[in-house]
Amino acid sequence: MQRGEWSLSRRDALAALGMTVGARLTFAAPDREELPAATPFRLWTWNEPSGAARLDRRIRPLVRVAVDPLDPEQAAGAVGLRALQLYLGPGDVAVLLQNFGMGGGPSDGPAWKRTASTALFTHAADALPASSCQSPFITPWFSHGIAQTTSWFDRFSERLAKACATMPNLPMPSRFHFDSEDWPQVVADARGGVGAFLAMMKDVRWEEEPVCGFDLPMARLWDEGGRLLPSARQPWFHEENRAWASWFQGLLFTASSAALKQSVGRSLASHWPSCLWSNYVLSSSFDGLDDRFDVDPRNPWLKTIHRSHSPMQAPNVYPFPPAWAAARGLPPTQAALEHHRIMLDRMCRSFGGTPPERFSPWIEGIQSRTVGGERITSDREYILGAFQLLATRGIREGLLWSDPGSSNAESWEALPGLIDEACRP
Repeated sequence: MQRGEWSLSRRDALAALGMTVGARLTFAAPDREELPAATPFRLWTWNEPSGAARLDRRIRPLVRVAVDPLDPEQAAGAVGLRALQLYLGPGDVAVLLQNFGMGGGPSDGPAWKRTASTALFTHAADALPASSCQSPFITPWFSHGIAQTTSWFDRFSERLAKACATMPNLPMPSRFHFDSEDWPQVVADARGGVGAFLAMMKDVRWEEEPVCGFDLPMARLWDEGGRLLPSARQPWFHEENRAWASWFQGLLFTASSAALKQSVGRSLASHWPSCLWSNYVLSSSFDGLDDRFDVDPRNPWLKTIHRSHSPMQAPNVYPFPPAWAAARGLPPTQAALEHHRIMLDRMCRSFGGTPPERFSPWIEGIQSRTVGGERITSDREYILGAFQLLATRGIREGLLWSDPGSSNAESWEALPGLIDEACRP
């Protein structure tokens, strides 16, 4: 069947997606004559491409749906509908469930989080008692969050798989990506992680609840980690707490990645066995051997060991703010690319090695943005350097993020040529 030929009626298509007949179902006409791919590279984009990028068959938009306000069946319908509207063919469907698992959290947090349908890392029932510390969610205990998100994702994938099987023009997903960024981190709060850890030691789960990714309770992991105890008088980055912070940060990364796998891994393997998946940055592995540590670019002493439980690794290769580069005595572009080169090489070799086809790094599009009062610029020079970094390691896939307000025509026009130049032998 050629793209654009539809064998189902509008009523049947809506029914397959679990939507009502009154729902809106529109398809943009395939107004592009695609150009042949010059180099073997795939790039999925946060925003829908335009101009030259739209004509390049290596570049496809993510099927991105914000699922925080949706129940599983609504989310499956929205994903299927979006894939149909984008006219995506087999192998082109990369689903991104935006804000999946990011509900819950503190009672004074954003309203959308309090009403979100899934809470993996910040489920209220997994938190420490509010009276015990100021940051009750900085723990590796996720049993209630896993139960909730697993139930949601099982129903979601069942409905989407049924739609794919019913509708010949709705290809099955070849990728699932997540941007669940609320996993617990020591670095999230100056003293919060320290207080949470000390409160954990008094909680019954310290001795009883197995930690995801380790299958041992915190008491055993703490023993095996050298019984590092943070000073309650100091923040996590104080010299007295640095060894503990490095150990606990790595443990939280590993446990969070394992929790996500428990939530989505079984359903993905059952419905789409060949589909690969990842989570932004959380999907990264460093084994600590031969200096293969994950190094925080803001705090070079913070060196962590952690293991991803997803089939793909998804680090970001974003540019640095000027202050981070100045600390290294290098221009921002050079400083960032050198850091990412080292980190990618360490990930490639850790835990027996990860082949290049199991990487899908995040790359920032051409834009400028302000973070913490500093201007961060991702220009052509930086994006070319990032693409070259991937190409020289055999990585032929990536995710392009850009702020919707920065998705200008010039950026899209430049993208195919930058890929060509980076991948040129």
